[in-house]
This record gives sequence, structure tokens and C-alpha cells, in this order.
Amino acid sequence: MRVFRRIVLGGASVGLLGLGMMFGLPAHASGNVTVSVQSESDWQFLRTCASASQCNVVSTEPLPVFFLASASQSSPLTIYYQVINGTAVDGVDFNVAATGSVTIPSGTNGGLLDVPVVNHGEYGGSRAFTVKITGASRPITIGSPGTETILGGNVPSDCNFSYNSTVSLSLTCTGRPGSQNWYMQLRCRALNEWILANGNNVTGEGASTATCTEGTIEENGLGFLIINS
Repeated sequence: MRVFRRIVLGGASVGLLGLGMMFGLPAHASGNVTVSVQSESDWQFLRTCASASQCNVVSTEPLPVFFLASASQSSPLTIYYQVINGTAVDGVDFNVAATGSVTIPSGTNGGLLDVPVVNHGEYGGSRAFTVKITGASRPITIGSPGTETILGGNVPSDCNFSYNSTVSLSLTCTGRPGSQNWYMQLRCRALNEWILANGNNVTGEGASTATCTEGTIEENGLGFLIINS
């Protein structure tokens, strides 16, 4: 369900440049290109509220890792990689083969590895691991490795959404520290861009309501808890 992160493929942040490069470029001869791993980040889980009947649905998405070449390839290029554990550990926080390969198709300059992440039900923390290139099916210059970060969820377990309308959601939290000041941030869709709408500030327990002044709520109803202090 990759729908939140990237506008180009209907989903995430990083990758707009990379994915834009992957399409519509003229194919160059397969010379000694540089291939790098792009650093990415993604949530281990998302709690969403798309409608009154589809509210507080929790889902987990794979973390996309992009392999980008400095030129579009005239024939498929296989890239071999190695995963290096960091604060995120393979088999505990994510699940992918420790070594493997990704193919950059002909006519493009990018390949994609989807890394399944484990939903630990945590909010606010993050863990990271590294993906480096070890070789390729023909000569390349090996570029920089990628630092891949698994973020905590978008809201803590004590917080739940309420669907108000196609332009408004509320977030109610029952376990916030008494001195914590926070608000809900709602992702709105206006034409082909996202616009963030901020709700009212709350200290401790309570509810924050955010309303899109332009467009409607993002198609799957995505909001965040933002902590001021």
C-alpha cells in the first residue's frame, strides 16, 4: 500500500529526484558509470483514517532502497549489494537477504529493492542500517552506500483518529505527559501536491483537530502527532 510517501509513484519523500531520473532519459552506452545507493527513511507503521468506516487502520510498508546510476543504461545492469546491520538489525527490525542483487533495467538509471520492516509498535524512535554495493555484472565505479532509517510510527499507541469530514480529522490522545505540548498535523491533497494543515495545540491529554484549507484529506487519511515541547 505505497500511497503516502512519493508523489511520482503515488507514494514517499526521498526518491522524487531518483525516480524522476529513472524515466524518459536517453540510453547511453554502458560505460564505466557510477552507481550509488540512495539513503531512505520510512515508518515502521502508519495509523490512518480514510473514512468513518476505515479509521485507525494500522499498516506497515516496505522501506524502498534505490540504486542510482549516473547515466541511463542501454542494457540491463545487475548490481550486487551487502546489508550491514546498525542500530537496525536484519531479522529483528527488517527482513531482507544479507547479500543479493538488484537490476537496473535498460533505458533507465535506477533499480529498487523493497525491504520489509517489522512493526514494533513504537513511536518516536528510529533505527538505521547500511546498504553498500559490492560489484556489478559489468565494470562500474562504486559510489556511496546508503543509510536506511526505520522511523517510529506516526502516532503513539494512546492516540486515535476521528473522521470529521473529507477535509477534517481529529487526533485524541489519552496518555500524553501532563507537561507535553503537541498538535496534530494533517496531510491534505491539493491537485498534485501535499499541503500540511496544523491543528490546535494541546497540553497533556486532549484532542487536536486539523482542517484542510485547500483540497481534501490525503486519500488514506494520514496525520501526525507533532510535539512542541
